[in-house]
Amino acid sequence: MIKKAIRRSYPVLIITLIFAIAALHFQIKAGYITKELVDNVLSENRSLLFLKDKSIQMIILTSISIVFVIIANFFETVFYKKSMINAKSFYIKKLFLKKINEFQAENNAKYFSNLTNDMEKIENGYVFSIYQAAYMLLKTLISIAVLLYVNYLILIAGIIVGVVFAV
Repeated sequence: MIKKAIRRSYPVLIITLIFAIAALHFQIKAGYITKELVDNVLSENRSLLFLKDKSIQMIILTSISIVFVIIANFFETVFYKKSMINAKSFYIKKLFLKKINEFQAENNAKYFSNLTNDMEKIENGYVFSIYQAAYMLLKTLISIAVLLYVNYLILIAGIIVGVVFAV
């Protein structure tokens, strides 16, 4: 039931992931421009104008990426707080639905313990991992898509190496 209360904060999670993926997109674009800069410097037909233009583009993309990372971190914190507020309010609502004799039958310290220690365990073991798992999954899928775009042989080699080292 607490999971259901935490799910009410999923819209904030989606907003967080959108900003995090946008930041990742700009980081990838900046990395690709870095590749173009290195290719230009190593080529025989070096162009200072090209170097200047691409450097400015890379600075702009990196700056935009930083802004998106800051916004994503803000919403990540909002997601954690909102999730825990929803979970704690759900617990307290269930607590108030108890009859007085049921409430007094148990030690009051148990309720406070549940509210503090158990909620901390839920936060550390469940809420934090929701965002991390979703972000890592999306990051992996985007990485696979980028590798497919750049060179599918690198992707196949990476998968083979990953499987060999995983076994």
